[in-house]
Amino acid sequence: MDAKKLNEHCDTLRDLIGVGPGDNPEILRKALGIVRALGAAAEWDYPPLILEDLKVRLLAWFSDREWRGDDAELRRSLMQHVNQLPPAWKQSDWLAGR
Repeated sequence: MDAKKLNEHCDTLRDLIGVGPGDNPEILRKALGIVRALGAAAEWDYPPLILEDLKVRLLAWFSDREWRGDDAELRRSLMQHVNQLPPAWKQSDWLAGR
């Protein structure tokens, strides 16, 4: 996946996270679709680790309140995971010699 497409996916994830928190199956479906697409495009172990953690946090973010805990902390964690993806992809390109 090229950097432009990856950045578009990350921007969309940030926008979707901005809609929450709370029970929102439609937005959750869109966010998890992006996570799946990124996982399929990942070429080494680190991005899928980030994506798996991101998936768990998205499930909490778009659930009813009792499952989320501290909304501010969860939002910070979600954004941190999204922000980790571009550097992980760059490292993947470097490891592949691109």
